[in-house]
Order: sequence, then structure tokens, then C-alpha cells
Amino acid sequence: MKLNFFTLIFFMYLISIFFAIFDGVRGGLTQSYFPFSFLRDFFIILPAILIFLLKKIKLNREMIFFYIILIFIALYTFIISILFYPDHMYIQDMRGANTAKPLFYSYGEGIGRWMKFFSMLCLVYTANYLFQEKKDFSLNIILKAIVVFSLIYSLLTIVLFFFIPNLYEILGNKWYGRISIGYPTLDVCFLNLSLIILRYLDISKVYKAFCFIILVIAILFQNTTTGFALLFLTFLIYFYSSKYIFKILSLLVFSFIFGVLSYIYINYNDFDIVGELIYRKGNAIFFGNISDDPSYFIRMEQVNYMLKFLKSDPFYFLFGFGGIGSEATEVNIYSIMGFSGLIGLLGYLIISLYFLLKSFIYRNSILFFLILAYWIASMSLNPIYLYFLYFIYSLIIAYGFYVEKSFKMDKLNNV
Repeated sequence: MKLNFFTLIFFMYLISIFFAIFDGVRGGLTQSYFPFSFLRDFFIILPAILIFLLKKIKLNREMIFFYIILIFIALYTFIISILFYPDHMYIQDMRGANTAKPLFYSYGEGIGRWMKFFSMLCLVYTANYLFQEKKDFSLNIILKAIVVFSLIYSLLTIVLFFFIPNLYEILGNKWYGRISIGYPTLDVCFLNLSLIILRYLDISKVYKAFCFIILVIAILFQNTTTGFALLFLTFLIYFYSSKYIFKILSLLVFSFIFGVLSYIYINYNDFDIVGELIYRKGNAIFFGNISDDPSYFIRMEQVNYMLKFLKSDPFYFLFGFGGIGSEATEVNIYSIMGFSGLIGLLGYLIISLYFLLKSFIYRNSILFFLILAYWIASMSLNPIYLYFLYFIYSLIIAYGFYVEKSFKMDKLNNV
């Protein structure tokens, strides 16, 4: 019975990982809550409810302390999400869109957005149970699932674009100068994280090399500043942590990619909109021409507008706007402040810094890279609203409770 229950919960958790990887595809297919978003939330919330009702998780002082922080943030943001009325302060105005209708009416007073934070709590609780029951087994399968689903996403993107263009036109081609069937800025995050995880998986070298090449191609297809920055960081990790032959290989691959991108940058007129986007990204990264990177410029405008509203009232500055505030901007610290104010931001920082410190103390590479990937990705994305990011944050917390039981993990054994 115990094994059957554990298997059932794990199966539902793996489905939630699938939705985390393919969340951009889901959003591109339909904006309707039914059926895909409903199924996603079903497989997030149901396991946590079943564990709460049928099993008992043993909580130590560390767990109790951080659960109290998270539950406190959940409670006061829930109340604010119900009571907050934007009046003349339209969230859509913060996002630079039409101000004729506030998001207040569209999202049920922010409760719909608040549910995403609640979903994160459910994911923490479910993963906590899985690690408490079978830590090494659970971590191994979870990380392999992230890589496998990322590989499937990458293969779909490549195959559809080159071999089934008619179907690709339905699923992708919604982004200026990018080749993607999902949400490019988000997708490069799980693709790069998968590359790093791949470094630590104990699998055949041939399979690892195949996965590496496919994931890198998919990252380049996304053509985003975040993707290029994360890919550079990933190559540094490979170069630093690998043996000599892989140091040379990673350096050669990076040099080849840099050479190709440089050639496209110099001759961008010959590469249509893809070349123009690389030219703009290059100007923004190397010459500080932020106006050449429209997405970054828009995000900064969102931040400035939101801060003006937050600073207008000490209560909102401390506690945020609740669920509706999480939609005000796409940048990490500020979207967290929009949702939960300065108090909520401090909670996020305390949790992150604590587990970052644990990753150093116990020399746990997996926890360190999960945290690093989360915060780098959040620099250009909304960690409250986007499922993959709050899924990773939940994994950081749940796994972070157990790192002392495996002092160092450089390789993950096959199961």
C-alpha cells in the first residue's frame, strides 16, 4: 500500500514536470483555462491534498520555520487579493497596454494569480514527501524527467521547423526572429538547466553527447539574450568541471557558436529577421544600447511604473497588491514586490540565501545550480506567474531540506 501510494503521487508529480516544461507550448495553443491549465493545476494540487489527508510528513524545525514564512505570505496576499481594488491604478497601464479595462475584472480580484503561489506551496509539500520517502531515487528520476522532457521539446521544435513546416506554423512562429513552439525566454531556462543537469547524470557518453547537441541547437533557435547569457554560463560550468578532453570540446563548441553568431551579427542584413534580432541583442549586450532590445526596454518601463504605485502607499510597499500585482511586471524582484511587497521579497531572499549557503556548506552542486538557474532566469521573467520558475523554486526548497543527507553529489547513479 505504501509503495502504491508513493508510486501514484510520483506519477502525478512527473505529469506536473511535463506541464512545467511544456507550459509555453500550452500557453501558445490556447489561453483558455480548460482543459490544459485545469489539468496542470489538477496534477499540482491533488497530490498535496492526498498526502495531507492520508500521510503524515515529519517536519523538523528547519521545515517548520520555512513553512511558516511561506504560509504567512500566502495568507496576507490572499486577503489583499480579495480586498485590493486598483481604482485609478490600472495594472494594464503598468504593463503599457490599453487602460480601458483593469485586470481586476478579468482575473477575479487577483485570486487566480494568487493560486499560483498556492500551487508553489503544494509542489513544495509533494516534493517534500517524495524526498522524505526515497530521497536519492526521487531526485534522480525528477532530474532525468526534466532532461527527457526538455529533449522531447527540442526534438519537436527542430523536426517541426525543418520537416513539418505547416504544423510548425500552427504551433510556433509567433515570435519575431525566433524559432520556437513555446515561450522562447522561458524555454531557454529549462533547456540550459537541462544542459547543466546532463553534466551530472550517469548515462552513456553517446546519449549524453546527443542530448547536448540537440539542447544547444534548441537554445540557439530561441534567439534570446537570456538564452545566450545562460548558454555562456553553461559552457563555463562544463569547462571548469569537466576533464581535459571535455574542456577542449566545450571550448571548441563555444568558439564555433560564437563565430557563427559574430558572422550573423556582422552580416545581419543577409539573415532576415533572425539576423536583425541577433544584431539588436548584440548591441544591447556589448554596447549598452538598451533601446535596441525592445523586450528589455519594455520591462524597465513596467518596473518604473509599478514602483511609482508601490511607493505611493506604505501599506502597498510593505505588502504588495496581492495576486493582481504579480502581473505588473516581468522582472523578478519587482514582480515579487508587486505580489507580496517588501515583506514577501525578504521572505524570498531569506529562503534563497539560506539554501544557497547550504549548497556551499554541503558542496551540493545540484542545489547550487537550481538556485543559480532560478535567479538568472527570473531577471527577465516573472517568477510568481510562470509555472516553470515557481516549480523550480519549490524544488529548491523541498530538496534543500535534505541536502545534508548526501554530503556531496557529483554523479547521479542510475535507478
